[in-house]
Amino acid sequence: MTPALTSRSPVAAAVGLSLLLGSCGGPAGPIPAARSAFLQAVHAEVPQANAYRSDVALVRLGEAACAELSSGEPFAGVVEQLGSSGMPSQDLASVVAAAADDLCPAYRRQAGQQ
Repeated sequence: MTPALTSRSPVAAAVGLSLLLGSCGGPAGPIPAARSAFLQAVHAEVPQANAYRSDVALVRLGEAACAELSSGEPFAGVVEQLGSSGMPSQDLASVVAAAADDLCPAYRRQAGQQ
């Protein structure tokens, strides 16, 4: 019986490792805690945000803002680029600021955040 347990251990370890790494962010996007903080900030600043977008779509919008910021686009340009989302510019500015704070903090300064 011990050999059977030993042969399964690498599989169990691989599955456990993939679950652990999958929850750490990376190519799939920001870690869940960052997404949660982003959504909390958006809903605090734009209480009617879900009238425009679902939470999933808001995260995608925040990730798009991060992609624009990472390409060197200035804050106002990002807001303008995302203007076709149907949200008013002031609300979009709040979404971009929350994205810079929580989803891609490396771009806080570029987004005018301290």
